[in-house]
Amino acid sequence: MLDQLLAHPLVSEEMRLGGPVGVMAIHGGIEAETAEMAREVADATGASIYVVEQPEELSWHLPSIRYDPSHSERLAAFLGHVRTVVSLHGFGRAHLPRTVLVGGGNDHFRSGMARSLREHTDLRVVDDLDRIPRQLRGRHPANPVNLAPESGVQLEMSASARWDPQRAKVVAAVVAALGL
Repeated sequence: MLDQLLAHPLVSEEMRLGGPVGVMAIHGGIEAETAEMAREVADATGASIYVVEQPEELSWHLPSIRYDPSHSERLAAFLGHVRTVVSLHGFGRAHLPRTVLVGGGNDHFRSGMARSLREHTDLRVVDDLDRIPRQLRGRHPANPVNLAPESGVQLEMSASARWDPQRAKVVAAVVAALGL
């Protein structure tokens, strides 16, 4: 449960309210560079931010659908403040190197984000939900990316998408897609 994860002394929970767009990284530390990327996007755009970060050696992967806002005042405040969300994640699949999977429940925002990623990076961008593994689509109604009023976009990034030079390009693409 989320409350148990957040009670662990090596886990930090960060929330800062800014604009009506929120940026999340709920697996910071265990999905390398996602927390740092979320902070960069929020700093560049004035977006709100929610980050859960833990040391890599802890590796307590709580699935996104287990991030219940009733177990975290900060998550509840974040989701109550924002209109839409970009949630940054990392994944590893040998057959999907140099790839960003663009999922989430806001189809219009998802399309614009995919377009921006194609314009700013030379990564493979997959936004056809039928080509994204089901567990990486970010479509479950309990996933916090879908709990904001206008839902949001979940970016699942391969390792190469999270390290420079691609990392900087992905951050620029997200900033551009937000248009803030």
